[in-house]
Amino acid sequence: MDQASTTASGPEQGTPRLSRTVRDALRFVHAHARDPISVPDIAAAAHLSTRGLQSAFRRELGASPAAYLRGVRLEGVRRDLHAMRPSDRRTIADVARRWHFSNAGRMAAEYRAVFGSAPSAALRYFDPEDPGPEGSAPLSGPPSEGTRFRIVLDCEVEVEDPEATLTSALRRADHDDRSWHGYDPDGSTADLVAFILAGAVRGASGDASGIRLRAVNPMLRMPDERGAYPAAELPSWWGPGDTPSTVRVASAPREEDADD
Repeated sequence: MDQASTTASGPEQGTPRLSRTVRDALRFVHAHARDPISVPDIAAAAHLSTRGLQSAFRRELGASPAAYLRGVRLEGVRRDLHAMRPSDRRTIADVARRWHFSNAGRMAAEYRAVFGSAPSAALRYFDPEDPGPEGSAPLSGPPSEGTRFRIVLDCEVEVEDPEATLTSALRRADHDDRSWHGYDPDGSTADLVAFILAGAVRGASGDASGIRLRAVNPMLRMPDERGAYPAAELPSWWGPGDTPSTVRVASAPREEDADD
């Protein structure tokens, strides 16, 4: 698919050698992507003919103006989906139409090709009306037997009242007939919160039929002085008959390699 790279912050980032006319075209696209604009409109804003605009985009961006416009609109779809809440009555198809995708199913296929996941993955809640691409398995389809996989949940938590957190955790422990296996309190609020959230995962898996939670491994990452988080390294994962010494630990990709 002819797809130009886009950035949510605008056309200037990462494009220092573009000609003035192409920069003008990109500014127009980012400013009016939600409007019903077309390639001739972009060409007029850059004071170029349609053919001249297409040649400039091919030469400087390696993509057509139409592909770049669709990429910016896909970014808009993703931002809108991330911002939606359960109280929002819009569907994915509604968001697609807002960004001028007339075929929600085709948009979903392009979205998956660009971002590597279905549009519903950007939602904060489950949407059974996700117009996935043709050929995708329905939710109610037969599962594969013996499926085993890892789910890595990357949560950022801000504790507003450590004392209230500890009090509520102790109250829960008093009413919990199971011991807090694996928790070794060291005075760290972060450890306590990690254990509470891991316990929620255990409880959710225990309430679901047909699955067995093999392990939960909370990985705490504290922000550095800039507020950034270091890349997390997944621990080794061994099966029956294996030992930790026989399994190689795969390091997480470095930040500069994340887009490779």
